[in-house]
Amino acid sequence: MTRSLGFALSAIIVGVLSVTSARAQYCIIQFNLRNADRYIWGAPWDAECFGDISHSHPMGNFGVSSNFGDIRDSNQFPGWKYESDGTYEWNACKKDYPPPNCRYYNTAGCTEQITWAPSYGQYGNYGGGWYYIPVGCPIDWNHDGVIDAGGCLDLDGRAFTVRGNFMSIYELDPFLGILDGDFIRTTYHPDLSVTLHCPSWRYCEAVTSNRVFPYQWEDEWGVLWGPSDPEPNRLVNASIAL
Repeated sequence: MTRSLGFALSAIIVGVLSVTSARAQYCIIQFNLRNADRYIWGAPWDAECFGDISHSHPMGNFGVSSNFGDIRDSNQFPGWKYESDGTYEWNACKKDYPPPNCRYYNTAGCTEQITWAPSYGQYGNYGGGWYYIPVGCPIDWNHDGVIDAGGCLDLDGRAFTVRGNFMSIYELDPFLGILDGDFIRTTYHPDLSVTLHCPSWRYCEAVTSNRVFPYQWEDEWGVLWGPSDPEPNRLVNASIAL
């Protein structure tokens, strides 16, 4: 079942102790989901073709709806053709612009597409959130002025896992302030997990998970495809990470 409108590559986790009362103390964990290794085997058939509401056919910006975020007209799934608005777009009309064509495909003998977008900053950042994790009161056991336990120290060495990961990818069509899109594919990914490193009761340091690639793809008809199925059926590939 395709996901309705509403995948990484490094995840940042930060913890801060928030004391709201004597009975409510939390270490606040912020996390971001990012995709990378973005690739398209060919191009979507007719997501951005002549006659559509478009300013740049066949090139289009791709957005992501996921388990932790909705689509945005930004660089959630950046491609390779740089536009003046700062986005990196993909060829999204194989019907009218078939391969080989070195103007609209940039790899594999001008028959497929690979991202050329930077791998830092907000590029590929498609979702995230906050977790408020209950922790104990800060304690200075030996009265030397240094907190020995409690706060974010309680989370040091614990696993933090994000489950149910998917990316539903759309070619975006912003029109009159309304963000709409043509569904491309949904990719389903394994769990993402990191070990928290919290050297202080006040915070946890940034950590990054391993990249994971899809174990399943879903097309516009609701058909599911696996890693051994033909590449044109899967169409889109990318890794994700925390």
